[in-house]
Amino acid sequence: MITPLDVSLHIFPFIHYTFTDLNNYIVKLEPPPLARFNDVDTLIQFAQKWGKRHGYALTKKNSHQGKNVYLACDQYGEYINLKGPTQRKSTTKKCGCKFRLRGSIPALSDINSEEVHTIHLTRSGYWVLVPLEILHNHPPSTTPSVHLIHCWLNKKELVQVEGLMKANVGPNQILSQLYSQGNTCTTSRNLYNYKGHLSIKERNGQSQLEYLIRLLKESNWIHSNKININGKLTNLFFAHQASIELGHINHHVILIDATYRTCKYNLPLFHMVGQTATGHTFSLAFCYMEWENDNGYILALQELKMLFQPPRIPKVIIMDREPALKMAIELVFPSSIHNYCTWHISKNLIQNCCKYFQEDD
Repeated sequence: MITPLDVSLHIFPFIHYTFTDLNNYIVKLEPPPLARFNDVDTLIQFAQKWGKRHGYALTKKNSHQGKNVYLACDQYGEYINLKGPTQRKSTTKKCGCKFRLRGSIPALSDINSEEVHTIHLTRSGYWVLVPLEILHNHPPSTTPSVHLIHCWLNKKELVQVEGLMKANVGPNQILSQLYSQGNTCTTSRNLYNYKGHLSIKERNGQSQLEYLIRLLKESNWIHSNKININGKLTNLFFAHQASIELGHINHHVILIDATYRTCKYNLPLFHMVGQTATGHTFSLAFCYMEWENDNGYILALQELKMLFQPPRIPKVIIMDREPALKMAIELVFPSSIHNYCTWHISKNLIQNCCKYFQEDD
């Protein structure tokens, strides 16, 4: 008697083999037994769970709604390249495996109660799972995670993951929590992909920059943007109200750093950082700029200056050795002292002085 889906199946663990010629190897990985189900979804779930514990996965090959469904090994068929040659090297798992199952609603004359075990029999009819081809031409997989379909999350896990992601929990932490709760085979890559899917869903057709501007308008952020005559965004300045209030209290020292073109839209991020009396730093404001030139820095610094009251203009501004930024600071903050960052000074010393010394020195 086969146990229902909510009961753990008694299935043998994976066996590791060594193969010299997989093309000539035929192995009989245990197919699911004959069984009855109350609907096609339960049938497919049972077949997938069985295959997961026996070293293979199934995919729906073709079906007729309300009549039958055919399941094949996920390594069936041959790979057909429809995209043409690509620079990225890739391989395929398809090896022409002929393993197949059929799920169908049989006629009453086709029923043999001695051969078919019953699961969730209902009055409205049932589905029967029958193996058609039980031979595989490949060894069992060593872990279920190599099969994409076994890495999918169920509905309960998806709800849990979505809630954790909205709470800003990292994918690796979520993965550890899922592993501690049950027998999941998902990977961090799947969680990152699902996070991207949620982001696209939440943006509702908007681009990432459009979505960012919408969030800034709906939240407690001060922001401004510049758009050129072609409708392209050239500057996007934003600062949180709490950071501004903290900057009014700790306005003596400002650190400025420009992260080079690392965003999707190839816009440098201009990061303005404040420093408290205890030496701790906090993000004061941000600005995406089209170009790291005089005009770009001047626009960003002018927006920053508008956040401060006249008596609270920064007295010291720390920066790296950027000529355009230095010129912009002298223009916008003429009374402020600008110094170079010691980290950049040390880095340049090491980089430029080491070539004058031998390795033994």
